Amino acid sequence: MGDGSVIVVSDCHLGLVGGGKRKGIVCEPEKLGQFLSWLIRLERVEKASIALGPWGGGRREKVLKPPEKLVLIGDILELWDASDRAIEYCSRPIFDLLEKMSCEKIYLLGNHDYDLKSLVGVYPSGEQTLTIIEDCYPEQERKSGKVTTLKRGDRDYLFVHGYQFDRIFRFQPWKLLPGIRSGAVAFGKYGDLFIGLLILGIIAGALNYAVTQHFSLAAGLSQLMFSVPLPQLLPLSFLGLSLGFWSVLLPVLAVLGNGALILLWAILGGPRIFYLYGRKVWNKLVGTRYNREASVKGLRAWWKRFSKGKVIDAEKLRIVYG
Repeated sequence: MGDGSVIVVSDCHLGLVGGGKRKGIVCEPEKLGQFLSWLIRLERVEKASIALGPWGGGRREKVLKPPEKLVLIGDILELWDASDRAIEYCSRPIFDLLEKMSCEKIYLLGNHDYDLKSLVGVYPSGEQTLTIIEDCYPEQERKSGKVTTLKRGDRDYLFVHGYQFDRIFRFQPWKLLPGIRSGAVAFGKYGDLFIGLLILGIIAGALNYAVTQHFSLAAGLSQLMFSVPLPQLLPLSFLGLSLGFWSVLLPVLAVLGNGALILLWAILGGPRIFYLYGRKVWNKLVGTRYNREASVKGLRAWWKRFSKGKVIDAEKLRIVYG
């Protein structure tokens, strides 16, 4: 057991920028940078203490010890709906500061940065290392048959991100979200073209269906162009496109299959739609407020599964989550 402190940081969502357009859900790399700079000074020369107030149990203040471990417990990077450029610009100064710290660094993956799972391992970081892990810290030894904890004094600690407590994230499909984001950022704003083609394909398919309900394709395009009453031709001029355009497009769709084209545009444009509007729709439907009662209930359910069949050699266990 070391003599230093354990500092915990969570849910920075670096890369989630947008100013006034994303009120309440933006990252603040400048504040995180200031905090890490203060920790660096605390490691070297600076001494600090905090007033405990009514929580001191008789003590008026607590002297802060230099950090021995820095535990990043998830969602440090925003890998769901932030651009690669924003993530790079926000996170590079932060990781530069982490390298200047002489303590051990642990990066526990959350749900928004789970895409880093392929990087699980130990990496050099200044005088110490940066260890990327998943699920919980300390890592559990499967063959030991007991819950592994971090001991500090007479207490034991276990660190988790907390998404494990949410019943929505207990199901695995959410792990597909990083891949969807990759599809969106691969094309960038060019993906808006696929969204437009998707919308156009749906409209064209609907019009094509409406037309074929009234006219036999075997009758030929001439019947469509010259035998249709004016009121039935008006929908074909939708979006300001000429009848000549539709006279070419409809036969092509009839041959290739409009359904296949719509599926193609959906595959290419769908990730972009999710990237632009997914979070907004989710926040509207589910909300962003913390539900304390649901979290406690979820924690109990998670702990029951996590500790099943394991020996718990800890009288004062503390579970720290973001």
